[in-house]
Amino acid sequence: MAHPVIWPRNNYFYPIGNNSPVCLTRHLAPEENADLLLLGCGDPRSILNTIHTDLGSGDRKLDFTCCDAEPAIIGTFFSSP
Repeated sequence: MAHPVIWPRNNYFYPIGNNSPVCLTRHLAPEENADLLLLGCGDPRSILNTIHTDLGSGDRKLDFTCCDAEPAIIGTFFSSP
């Protein structure tokens, strides 16, 4: 399968992030399910913040799809203890 070549001009690698996390479901009603596509997601802080914020909001189902041009970023999601 052919993949496009991504040639970054500047190498910005922030495995622990460079901004504060946000709740990704803050504009949704509590009873609405959330299917989220995160492009260039960087690190899992916003995902973890959203899960933590939505713990007490009932039966909302969360579905996260994460994409990033740097495979090492997605790898840090799963290698964290």
